Parts: sequence; structure tokens; C-alpha cells
Amino acid sequence: MKGKSHLVINATLAMVAENAFHLAGSPLHWADLIHLLTHLEDDRTSIVISKGIYYGCTLLVARLPDRDLNLRIVVGRHRGLTHSLLGGLLFALTLLVIGFLALSALQTQGIALSPQVEAMGLLAISATTLSCFYRAGAGKLPCLSRGMRAPLLVRRQQPC
Repeated sequence: MKGKSHLVINATLAMVAENAFHLAGSPLHWADLIHLLTHLEDDRTSIVISKGIYYGCTLLVARLPDRDLNLRIVVGRHRGLTHSLLGGLLFALTLLVIGFLALSALQTQGIALSPQVEAMGLLAISATTLSCFYRAGAGKLPCLSRGMRAPLLVRRQQPC
């Protein structure tokens, strides 16, 4: 899979999951979006922020490099952890541990986060984890792996 294919697949699957399960909050219509952008003091502006975090994390994971520090011992192939379910689980566990440690460190210093900030952090962790699984699943598609190319997802070469 080429880098652009990762972006297309992750963005498409993120939109499907968002529309099916509303992971980043209630759906927004154009009128709602325009109202929220012109009235920033509205309480519903967190929906726009949460959708930005959700789609931003999805696209950031899509841009991760394909090769993983030569970890053939762990997963047995050149793409390593970014294209495996094991990698997605390890990445999710790492994010949860980092989030828990950061939250614990802030609480020991007497800094309390608002529930909205904690919810945004959990959304970022879950969006990143889901994106790892989108990426691993897309790598398993026969038309995108093993050198076969899907004509809509790969840039065509220019004629000489």
C-alpha cells in the first residue's frame, strides 16, 4: 500500500465509523456548523473540537511509516507492527499507560483536569487505536497488498 492509500482508507473508514457510531459526538449539519463557528461561546463548540481530534488522529496514524525498526522477530514480516493487530493492541496499551501516567502525575501535583479534557484525551486514544486497526485491515486487502494496485488509490505514472 502506498502512503496516499493509507490516507484514503483511514479517512474513509473513520467517516464510516463516525457516521455509524457517532464516536466523536452527535452529527453536525452545515447549519449547525456555521452557527457554531460564528458563535464560539456556545456550549456545543466542543463537538467541533472533538471531531477535529478524531479525524486528526486518524490521519496522523495513516502517515506513520511502514517499516518498524526491523522487528521481524516479533511479527515476522517487513511491515512490522503498523500493519498487524498485535501492533494495534500494543500501541493502544502504550497510549493508555502514557495517558494514565500523565493523569497521575498531574493529580500528584494538585492539577485537576476538567471532564471535557479527559474525554478529549480518551477520544484521541480511541481514535488512534481504531486507526491502527483500520491500517492493519487495509493492509490485508488483496487489492492493496502484495504488489497489486488498485487504480483509484495509486497515482498513475506519467508517460515519457
